[in-house]
Amino acid sequence: MKKLPVGLLLLFLLLSIIAAEAISTSVNLNLDGLGALLNVLLPVIIGIGLLIVVVIIFFFVKKVIARKIILVVCILFNLILGCALKISYNLSLSQKKNIEVTNQRQKSNFYLASNHAPHVVSAGEHVVIENRDDFLSNDHLVFTHLGNKWKAVANLGLKKQNEQDHDQVTLRIKNNSNDKLTINKAVFSTSGLWKISKINKLHVDKSAFPVIINANDSADVTVTFTAAAIEKRTETVWWAALFNMQFKILRFAKSMNYQWPLQSSCLRVNDELYLYTNDRAQPIKKVYLNGLWQYRAEGDWEPDLQKMLNTLNFSTNIGFKYYDNRSEGEALIPNTDEIAASYFQKADLNSPVKIRQLAAYHSRNSRKEGDTLGYYYKDNTQVTKLFYNDPSANQILLPKMFSGPNISFTSFDPQQEFGLLMGTSNTDRKKNFKNKIAFRIWKAMDLEGKEIPNSYIIGGDFLGQSGSNYDYQDNVYYIENVKPVYP
Repeated sequence: MKKLPVGLLLLFLLLSIIAAEAISTSVNLNLDGLGALLNVLLPVIIGIGLLIVVVIIFFFVKKVIARKIILVVCILFNLILGCALKISYNLSLSQKKNIEVTNQRQKSNFYLASNHAPHVVSAGEHVVIENRDDFLSNDHLVFTHLGNKWKAVANLGLKKQNEQDHDQVTLRIKNNSNDKLTINKAVFSTSGLWKISKINKLHVDKSAFPVIINANDSADVTVTFTAAAIEKRTETVWWAALFNMQFKILRFAKSMNYQWPLQSSCLRVNDELYLYTNDRAQPIKKVYLNGLWQYRAEGDWEPDLQKMLNTLNFSTNIGFKYYDNRSEGEALIPNTDEIAASYFQKADLNSPVKIRQLAAYHSRNSRKEGDTLGYYYKDNTQVTKLFYNDPSANQILLPKMFSGPNISFTSFDPQQEFGLLMGTSNTDRKKNFKNKIAFRIWKAMDLEGKEIPNSYIIGGDFLGQSGSNYDYQDNVYYIENVKPVYP
C-alpha cells in the first residue's frame, strides 16, 4: 500500500465508479424498469458522493497512510456495490411467481417488458369472452394507473386537475350452451397488481367464486389494475429522489439532443388472467393484461409514444422515443413505419370509416376546439366535428370519447378525400403552423409485425403553442378502412 501514491489511488477510485456502473448494468435492463433505475443511477450517485467526501476528508486528514486506507475502502465499497446491485437485480427476476396451467409453468412479473405472442381465446361454441373496451382484441385488456402519490396531490387541488385512470376493464363472459357454466376461480399470474373488483357491476372479493352463469346467459367480470406492488415498492423517500433525478437527467439529455434510453417513471406491466371453468372444450381461459403505470403526470413524466403503442399491442415502429429526433415536425423519420399521407380516402366504399382515440397525454383541456377531432374534404374548408375526449382524461390510454353519448369508436362516411383537424393541427402540413407536420401517420402493425390492412395510427401534436414538444402523443388515434392519399 505504501508504494502506491495517493494520486494513483484517486484514479483507481474514479475507475472503481466506472467499474461499479459496468458491473451493475451488465444485466438485461429491459426486464425490470425500476431495477434498471437503481442499477444505472445508484453507482454514479454514490460514487460521486464518495469522491466529494474524500476530498473534504483530505482537508483534515494529512497522514498519507490514513488517506490510502480511506481510498482503498471507498474503492472496495464501489466494487461491492456494483456486484450487490447486479445480484439483487438477478434475484428479483428469479423470484417471479410461477403459475401452473395445463401442465405448463407460465412465468410473469410486473416489470416484464416484452410483448406476448398473440393468443386468441379459443372458447369453442359454448363460451364467448368479450372485451367491453372493444379494442384491440377480446383476449388483450389494456389499463393505465397514475401514481397514488401524484393523484393524492391532484385531489387536494394543488395541481388543479382531476386525474382519471383507465384502471378497470370489463369482460363479458357468454354461456351459449344449454348447461350451466361455472367459473371456479380467477387466478392472476402475478400477485399484488390485479383483482376482480366487480361481477355484474357489484363489488366483490374472492369469496364471490364460484360464479355460475346460467344457460344462454352472461356475466360481466371487471378486472382492476391496482398496481399495489409497484406503489409499495416505490413509496419511500429515496425512490422519489431517484425519480426526480431521472427526470432532471432526461431534461438535460433532451437539451443536448440525446434521447435518454431509460424512463423508469413509467412501467409496462404484462400479466395473465386465468379463468378456471367447467367448460369441457377448454376449461382454462387465458386473457392477457397489459398495464401502464405512471409515477407522475405531465411533461417529461409522461410515457413515450412507442411504449404506449407497445402496451396497446402494436409493434409499429415510430423511430423516436421522447421527441422526433430534433426534426421538430420538418421531416419524416427514416427507416420506420411512418408514411407521408396528407389525406385519406375510403378503402371499402360500402363501409364507413371508423376512428378511435388511443391516448391523450396533454394538459387538461375543455371540450372546445383545441381538443376536438374533425374532418374536412380536400377542396373544402368546412369542418365536420367528430368527437373530443373526456376533459379529465388527460394522461391516459383509451380515454372516454364524447360525441353525445360515450362511445368507443366513431364512424363517418366521407364521400371524398378527407383530412383530419385537431384544434389548429391538420394532416395536411401546408395548413399548419410554419408548414410543419402536426399529425404523424404510421402503418398499424400487429404483434407479429404484420401490417393491419387499411388501418393507421395517427399521433398529433399541438403546434405553435408554449407546450409544443413534438412528441406526437398529445392525442393519438387509430383509423380503419382508409387508404392514404400522398401529397
